[in-house]
Amino acid sequence: MTPRELKIATRGSALALWQAEFIAGKLNAAGVKTALHVVKTTGDLVQDRFLSEIGGKGLFVKELEDAMLAGHADIAVHSLKDMPVNLPPAFRFGAILKRHSAHDVLIVREKSAASAGLSERNGQWLTSEDLSAAGPLTIGTSSLRRASLFARYATKFKNLPVRGNVDTRLRKLHEGQFDAIVLAAASLERLGAKLWENVPRSAFVVCPLPMDEFVPCAGQGALAIELPNTGDLLGNILQPLHCFDTEFCVTVERTVLRSLGGDCTMPFGALCEIEMDSVGTRFASASATLLNKDGQHASAKIRIEIVDGKTPETIGAKLLTALSEAGAAEILTALQLPVPDAMRLH
Repeated sequence: MTPRELKIATRGSALALWQAEFIAGKLNAAGVKTALHVVKTTGDLVQDRFLSEIGGKGLFVKELEDAMLAGHADIAVHSLKDMPVNLPPAFRFGAILKRHSAHDVLIVREKSAASAGLSERNGQWLTSEDLSAAGPLTIGTSSLRRASLFARYATKFKNLPVRGNVDTRLRKLHEGQFDAIVLAAASLERLGAKLWENVPRSAFVVCPLPMDEFVPCAGQGALAIELPNTGDLLGNILQPLHCFDTEFCVTVERTVLRSLGGDCTMPFGALCEIEMDSVGTRFASASATLLNKDGQHASAKIRIEIVDGKTPETIGAKLLTALSEAGAAEILTALQLPVPDAMRLH
């Protein structure tokens, strides 16, 4: 029996509303009526401190979970990258949708791009060599991963903290508080022209950053539907939205992050993609990087054929071993973070 109306908990930013409405549209097309329940989360309300100082990424999630427990909503829609690696026992994933673009994008004020030698690079991918050669820029980012990657590849860049949703960050950039910001490409892909309603697109140079060097955070680009861990009714309704390949890949990424004890306080990136050779054999190509704030890093990449017994968890464990062999324990020690037993080489 289908619920009379499926209530979807969501944050109230333009991007979060797009994501919830995207899910609602797919459900409506399948004959399921929906309604949005907008929730203000602590992560949205507290804008004067880093996430690591006020409780981490779970602050974007907890109030949505509370709304489900209180009966105000049946499901919640999240950017998977914002979700803690360990869900509370009362909740589970109902579906993980096919991934949108996973890479990051550098957005530079036109005037700043000219002085940095990037004015002719609009729409072009920027390699580590391009970033190293670019003139000084102040980058608005509160992501330790992004700041550490710039410390590695672009020593002339200076990172300044910025909080707020996509609209707020673009406004601050347009006002000249920074020379550039970094956004997930999925944000641009989802919002489309709406992203530029309050700031002119022509005022910026927009350059994608390659994932083999600028490794995205675990789960970036994927949408997840969370629901209470009771019964199978909603799970059956949501199953047609689920993408098994995306679930496989993000599980690899989140397995490594979970093993590291990681959250938003850790400068860490991971990406898994499924590749197919000319005869149809499927491979998981997975990479991870762990960085210190001065650009020191441990990076690893593996490529494993997907056969019976090769679960995403086993592939994640192999990637963790490769990361250990690349010196990840030393990076964790430099970050004053505990070294998991799984990373202590014997």
